[in-house]
Amino acid sequence: MNKKLVKNFVFVGLIALIVCANMLTAIATETYTWEQKASMRTARYRHCLVATNDSLYAIGGANPTFVITNSVEKYDPNTNAWETVADMLIPRMYFGATFYDGKIYIFGGGTSDGRTNKAESYDISTNIWSSIPAMPRIRTNLKSVVVNDKIYILGGEDGTGTNLSEVDVYNPSSDTWETVTNLPNARNQGLFEAIGNKIYAFGGLTDGTYNKIVDVYDTETGTWSIAGSMLNTKHYEYHHSAVVNGKIYSMFDDDAGIGTEVYDPSTDEWSLVENFYVNQYNNTASAVLTNKIFICGGRYLSADFKKDLFEITISHALPLSPTNLTATPGDAQVLLNWDLVTDADSYTVKRATTAGGPYTVIAENITETSYLDTTIVNGTTYYYVVTAVNTSGESNPSNEASATPIAPIVNRALLNITMQDSLIKEYDLSMNQVNSFIDWYNSSTGSELYTVEKFANIGPFLSRKDYLVKGKIVCFEVMEYIN
Repeated sequence: MNKKLVKNFVFVGLIALIVCANMLTAIATETYTWEQKASMRTARYRHCLVATNDSLYAIGGANPTFVITNSVEKYDPNTNAWETVADMLIPRMYFGATFYDGKIYIFGGGTSDGRTNKAESYDISTNIWSSIPAMPRIRTNLKSVVVNDKIYILGGEDGTGTNLSEVDVYNPSSDTWETVTNLPNARNQGLFEAIGNKIYAFGGLTDGTYNKIVDVYDTETGTWSIAGSMLNTKHYEYHHSAVVNGKIYSMFDDDAGIGTEVYDPSTDEWSLVENFYVNQYNNTASAVLTNKIFICGGRYLSADFKKDLFEITISHALPLSPTNLTATPGDAQVLLNWDLVTDADSYTVKRATTAGGPYTVIAENITETSYLDTTIVNGTTYYYVVTAVNTSGESNPSNEASATPIAPIVNRALLNITMQDSLIKEYDLSMNQVNSFIDWYNSSTGSELYTVEKFANIGPFLSRKDYLVKGKIVCFEVMEYIN
């Protein structure tokens, strides 16, 4: 039976299940909708869930008899149905899995013969698994992420139980491996997520200690740096992570309880959010498809193996309306300013020629709290409103502000200059030009010549210019008038 619950929380832990509506609530800026979907055909844990362009694949893990499996199931979200596809070449659990360019890639993990460095790929179009070159080292409890057409393998432990700091990179186009700069902190059971060109390493165990440090790898420079530390030390073993809307969601689950932290790279801050679960599953698998998080499988209270699949939709509440909108007129332009809206991703500017609208959108995806409108005519009064926008939609409009652009008043003058030969020269100039002439005349340095550009009666000539010699001027008269 389909179960659907909607709650307003700051975050919803991905390793938890909602089975009743009597949950803890909190004032929120996001809404989390959990919907139970069709169950897998096989209960499994310590497996991987991989999202392709349009489907999910539940791969490997261990079954309810604790036998490591190589079975693979494909989920179609459009039909809400699972189907069985070709088995992996090697049964494995605690492995790394990722999707790139039409293929699913599998790395390392634990097998019935022990830990392995073997890797394989699955061609979605042909439903065929193939071996690819093995990793440079044995590795289990690892993660894999894709950045710029390469697959980065991070974390885990080797065949002796030593935590690994080496970072191995597989290039699918050349079918080769390379090793890049080591992790500053070796992480067994750590989490790794890619945002843009950077990989974020967090959680897990370093030398037996729970690691709160967040290491960030810049794939372009090949260097590591430190980001804001996590708030909790419980992010190890039964934890999961996902990237949605540019934020990292990290969920922990251990004997001390379940919780979730959210990391915002734009502020370099982690936020601890409330739990909302009744019963907990561990050793589940999660993936993100079409900006929704899916979790499946796992064990309930370390005993009951599960087939469940849940879809979590994360949406923001509508942003508040912008306030204190002002409109300042200029020459064929109006400058708009308004106050920042915290939950807005962008702003939309709308304009009308009558008070109260109807308004027409003149600018979208504005990320600043100001906008210069230059597509207007002097002498016309314009009316403006601004709305805030985020992933959930558009706010109500701001207050209305109006302005009438107008050309600035520029005074002019007739400049009459009497020369030594009694010749009078007359020029119609702006006051700026007149003042420039006076400054030249009063200056004791500089050129003896002053050039006046003439725009009247040019005829066939490219330009007409008068050159005045300072020593030949007897006097001059300025007759200012309003233009």
